[in-house]
Amino acid sequence: MFGWFSRSQRVAFVIAGVQKGGTTALFENLKQHAGLNMPRRKECHYFNTDGYFETAGNGERMYHAMFSRMKRGQIRGEATPGYLYCPEAPARMLHYNPAMRVIVLLRDPVARAYSQWVMERRRGLEELDFAAAIQAEPARLRMQPKHPVYSYVDRGRYAEQLRHLWRWIPRAQTLVLRSAALLQDPEETLAAVCRFLGIVPLADEQIIRAPVFTQSYEREIDRATWDRLMVRLEPDIRELESLLGWNCGDWLAS
Repeated sequence: MFGWFSRSQRVAFVIAGVQKGGTTALFENLKQHAGLNMPRRKECHYFNTDGYFETAGNGERMYHAMFSRMKRGQIRGEATPGYLYCPEAPARMLHYNPAMRVIVLLRDPVARAYSQWVMERRRGLEELDFAAAIQAEPARLRMQPKHPVYSYVDRGRYAEQLRHLWRWIPRAQTLVLRSAALLQDPEETLAAVCRFLGIVPLADEQIIRAPVFTQSYEREIDRATWDRLMVRLEPDIRELESLLGWNCGDWLAS
């Protein structure tokens, strides 16, 4: 399916999003596939790092150096969930490889936002409680647009991000999946990914069935905060339903 890309260093596909959406589980499973050449570590951050594109050629060489030596017939892929959220990434991916295939996992945006906040608190990068962080986000993003830490709600505007992705990458070259599907039915979800990539399915014994979302919480989101989040996210969720033909009632009624 990828033609000469299977015989070159060029990356043929990326798992582009979303943060806290199960991308680690997908990456670890695809690393088991003999037909794929994945980097030694997840998150190369090539297409969302300006520095790689400031000097022609050097960035690409550094990118390819993140991967092990390719074996005959392999195709190369990686997972950096920040790509979907980065405005510059889709155009860079297109320029790098016009045939690039893009996989996106989408999680309930409220649960995703809370999971990101928990992660940033544990890293020591967020001092506000969740309700205050959500309230402060618009002002924070006016000061620093697309901030990697303070983008709890903004990262959950999936329809907006997909429309931007499809301006550069043809929709036929993208696969959008529910994160919950990887948790509930990993066999079929991984089979769908393999079909999309034009490779044979993973053998049953290769599939890693570890939990997709492993982070534990001391407390859950209170109802008032959930309601405030839904006011901001429901329009995008409704648009996503129209774009993908999905029923996101479970997100809207959590």
